[in-house]
Amino acid sequence: MRGLFNTDMGVDLEPLAKAFRAPEVPMLLGISIVIEVLVAVVAFAAARKGRAHLYGLSFTFGVYVLYDLNRMAGSPVTGPVLSGLFLLASLGALVAVIGLWREPRAR
Repeated sequence: MRGLFNTDMGVDLEPLAKAFRAPEVPMLLGISIVIEVLVAVVAFAAARKGRAHLYGLSFTFGVYVLYDLNRMAGSPVTGPVLSGLFLLASLGALVAVIGLWREPRAR
């Protein structure tokens, strides 16, 4: 029986699909969450030192952490709640990037 990910061109993507069902994926999600927390904390610390636009970056990664923790718990946020969270996260990132763009460059 052919797997769901087999193609007529002779490319078998079933091993790739199995890799994403493997126990390592939750470990990768955990690593991702740790990195997201670190980015959020460092951005927050930088924002407290006078770079207020970085609160947006901290907020963005905080949303990512909440979303990933929710996914890890097995109850993914969907629909309008998810769309609203990611809209706010995107706005936070936009504020951070505009603030970085406006900062004077060190020479």
